[in-house]
Amino acid sequence: TQSTWGTVNRHSSCTTGKMDSVLPVMNAIGTASTVMMWGSVMPMLRTAHKLGDNSAVPEKIFLATCINCSLWLSYGFKVWEPAIYIVNTIGFCMDFSFLAFWHHLNPEKTRGWDRFCFRYGFPLAALLVFEFAAIPATVLAWFAVIACLVMYSSPLQNMVKAFKTVDPSLVPLSTCIMAASTSFIWAVYGAIIDNMFMCVPSILGLALAVIQISFVFYLRRKAAAANLTVDANASKVDVGKYSKIENQTLINGGASSSSQSIV
Repeated sequence: TQSTWGTVNRHSSCTTGKMDSVLPVMNAIGTASTVMMWGSVMPMLRTAHKLGDNSAVPEKIFLATCINCSLWLSYGFKVWEPAIYIVNTIGFCMDFSFLAFWHHLNPEKTRGWDRFCFRYGFPLAALLVFEFAAIPATVLAWFAVIACLVMYSSPLQNMVKAFKTVDPSLVPLSTCIMAASTSFIWAVYGAIIDNMFMCVPSILGLALAVIQISFVFYLRRKAAAANLTVDANASKVDVGKYSKIENQTLINGGASSSSQSIV
C-alpha cells in the first residue's frame, strides 16, 4: 500500500501479524518517555518556587508546548489514533498546569487568576475549539509538524550561549537523551502505522537531539581541557613564587652568615 499522509492505515501489510502486538507496547513506552521529557522542567519550577521568582523560567516553554499538544490532540481525534490524542492530552494538561504554577509565582500585583484566564485559558480553549471545528486533519497535521520542529529546535538558542561561555550545563543532557529516545520510539511507531506526519518530525527531532548530545560531550571535553590549562598555569605560577622565595631565603641566609663572620 502507499504511504498515507494524514490518515492511519492499519491495514497496511507492515502492520499485520506480530507488528500489531508490538504497537501497544511501543505506545506505552512512547507515552511514558514523552511524559518524562515534559516533566523534566519540574526542577526548574521547584527552584523558582524556592526563590519566589519565575524570571529564570520562560513562559514560552509551556505556552509553546500547550499549542503543540493542542494541534496533535485535535489531529489525533480527527484521524482517531489513540497513541496521538492520549499522549498529547496528557501533555496539554501537564503544561497548562505548569503554566498556571508559573503564573502563580508572579509578583503579587500581576498574580490574579482573572488575568491568567484572559491571557492563557480562554485563548487556548478557543484554539482547541477552532482546531476541532474548522481545520481539516491534513492542515492540522502540517501545523503540528511545524510546531513540533520548533519545539525540538528550541534548545539551539542555549547551544549558542553555551558555546560562547563553554558551559555545558546550559544544555541539559538528560533532557536531550529523553528527547532522542522519545523521537526514536515515535518515528518507529509512525513508520509501523504508515503515518508520515508522525514519522518525519520524529526523525528530524531525533537528529536534532543527537546533535545536542554530541554538542554537550564536545563542550565537556573543551571545558575539561580549559580547566587543565588553568591548573597547569596556576602550578607554574606557584612554582615560580616558591623559587623566588627560596632564592630570597638563600640570599638572606648568605648575608647573615657573612655578617656573622665579619663580627
